[in-house]
Amino acid sequence: MPYLGELLDSLAAQDLDPEHFELILVDDGSTDGGPQLMDRFAAAHPRTRVIRQRNSGWPGQPRNRGLAATEADYVFFADAGDMLASHALRSMLDYAQLHQADMVLPRIAGLNGRPVNRTLLAKNNPKAELREVFATLAPQKLIRRALIERLELRFPEGRVRLEDGIFITACYLAAERTAVLADDDYYFLRARQDANNISARKADPEGCTRSVARIAEQVRAARLPADLEQGMVLDLYRRKILRTYRPGRWLGMGRWRRRSWNRSLASRTGSARRRCAPGMPGRCRRGRCSSSCWPRTGMCGRTGRAGKPQESRTSFLPARRRSWPS
Repeated sequence: MPYLGELLDSLAAQDLDPEHFELILVDDGSTDGGPQLMDRFAAAHPRTRVIRQRNSGWPGQPRNRGLAATEADYVFFADAGDMLASHALRSMLDYAQLHQADMVLPRIAGLNGRPVNRTLLAKNNPKAELREVFATLAPQKLIRRALIERLELRFPEGRVRLEDGIFITACYLAAERTAVLADDDYYFLRARQDANNISARKADPEGCTRSVARIAEQVRAARLPADLEQGMVLDLYRRKILRTYRPGRWLGMGRWRRRSWNRSLASRTGSARRRCAPGMPGRCRRGRCSSSCWPRTGMCGRTGRAGKPQESRTSFLPARRRSWPS
């Protein structure tokens, strides 16, 4: 597994004093030579531990095993196919301690053509706003372990889409200070040539919409100011759901897959008969919201305006409609 070797090399090259960090490698039932590579690395680096388990098929359980095995002040999750800059751990730890941050978000770059939104983390910010950091739900963040343990947080296990987003959202909502470290590239996400990244696989409509609804409920349960809550839910909805309905992606799907998305999303609204608030229909197709309104918030996914959901005879993305709503 060449990618794992590159990750381990980048960890061995860290300029942080080896006495100040430990590496916990979780072998999730690998059959491609990864276990032997981990063993050789651990033999050469004393502060490295290898944990083995049966293949779980998803990242949540291995990450939880690693969390349970450490007593470090901060934790950072790295995936086997990625890499860290040689100064990443030292820079993140120094920044966290300097600003007493519960979380530090490093600037991320892509490898092998992996797309990364470089505008999300554009500059250093020792006290970033919640809505700003909520734009990234990936797990590659430095997190104070006391925060995780106080909340008794763990990643959802099993084949749960956005399991990292569920975990990271809980951390965001409980953190007193979240910092952004963006003066350099610190972490490198790789697009694997075998396209075996979980994020690159086709999303299960039911699983994806269920997880998005779960994250939205986490935001609602935090009792944030109404404008902030609605804005965060709408941002989430646009990123994780509405992108599915972009013409190029939507029309490239088979008929049954499009129906599966429509049915899954409709079921998550609690009712297939919601329409936009007064003042919004003029912006929607034929006086109707051609995307959807998020449950309970009244957010229109098409126009981005808020209001109280109202009952209507308008059906939700009818399966008979085969063309992309204009």
